[in-house]
Amino acid sequence: MPPSFRVSARLLRALTGLLLAAATLTGWAAGSAQASVAGDHHSPAVVTNAATALAAHDVLAANATAGTLTTYVAARDAAADSVALEMGLDSTAVRDAWSRADMPHQTAVLAALTELGKPYRYATSDPDRGFDCSGLTAYAWARAGVNIPHQSSAQIRAAAPRDKATAMAGDIVQYPGHVMLYLGVGDAIVHAANQRDDVELDIVGHELARLLGPAPARAQVHITRQHRRGRARAGREQAPLRQEVVEPDAGHARHKVPAAVPGGAKPACRAARAQPPGCARRSARR
Repeated sequence: MPPSFRVSARLLRALTGLLLAAATLTGWAAGSAQASVAGDHHSPAVVTNAATALAAHDVLAANATAGTLTTYVAARDAAADSVALEMGLDSTAVRDAWSRADMPHQTAVLAALTELGKPYRYATSDPDRGFDCSGLTAYAWARAGVNIPHQSSAQIRAAAPRDKATAMAGDIVQYPGHVMLYLGVGDAIVHAANQRDDVELDIVGHELARLLGPAPARAQVHITRQHRRGRARAGREQAPLRQEVVEPDAGHARHKVPAAVPGGAKPACRAARAQPPGCARRSARR
């Protein structure tokens, strides 16, 4: 093959690569240029209505009656209406989406909405100080009684895939480097965006965005048997089982937390960082 032809072929391949890259960037830009929030993305009305609904939820949880349920549903619908108004969504669709979600999902949505306008703060999940993206999702789900890791990659790994047909309001929306909470309709989300926009209502427009069902941090349970010291007597009960719950901490290190021992027996002493009270003293006497 003549050298001039080989050079032309290489140039053609390079131009083809550039065209493909341009097409990809154009597609991403088109995906991210969807409709934005029509109203106030830090809406005080949404914050107030969500806080009222969350308080009504707590009353319902403490005293479930027809009256407290009616009060909660009315407050939840008012919060849904205020979100729909600010985001230019159909209020009936938002109400229906929230009513189809289970109670933990509803609680997570309301909890996140009470934090609109709070500052974005890296590695933080504190209503008094601010949130980063995974800090907001972790806070919202903790308010619903589900502890998920305060780290976006850990939340993603633990979550189950969803699509628009199976997703509920309160599920996690994820794209590379970011997590958000789904509001149940279209591409509407609430998230701790960045230092410019803080916690806000938004429309996700990333073509790689996907829906995930949040899952609690998994604890691995190890069962061990404590053998009694000395010679076993005939007919004597075997020592009870002892559980150790090994949980990942924030730094992905693992620590052992002694669990309750059935039957009121004293917990066994083990060479672990977290020893039951009195173990150190008994070890010293041996």
